Amino acid sequence: MTTIVFLPNPSATAQQSIHLDSPGSPFRRVISSNEYVYWRFYRGGKRFEESLGRADAPDTEEKLSHKLDTQRDRVSLARKAQLLRAAKFAAADNNAAVTLASMYNAGNFVPAP
Repeated sequence: MTTIVFLPNPSATAQQSIHLDSPGSPFRRVISSNEYVYWRFYRGGKRFEESLGRADAPDTEEKLSHKLDTQRDRVSLARKAQLLRAAKFAAADNNAAVTLASMYNAGNFVPAP
């Protein structure tokens, strides 16, 4: 039996979870003459829509700004991963990556003492 020891990289410990959904994008919808802002994203091949609030509400703009910042970071990370794959760095197939990410998010990997 082989024991695998996980030794965390101190600079990598800031990431608390691995995102399993798409970065998403904003869109607006008019309902009863009121404009609302929504965030559309995909998780597990299914489309989800999250309401951010009325378009004229100040907290809606703050939520949208936060979502757009997160989206830029996640798109940048995805592009970096694509560059590494193009440079022939080893990468897990998508099914294995999703399984490992789910296990990580559930707390199944803990640092060695």
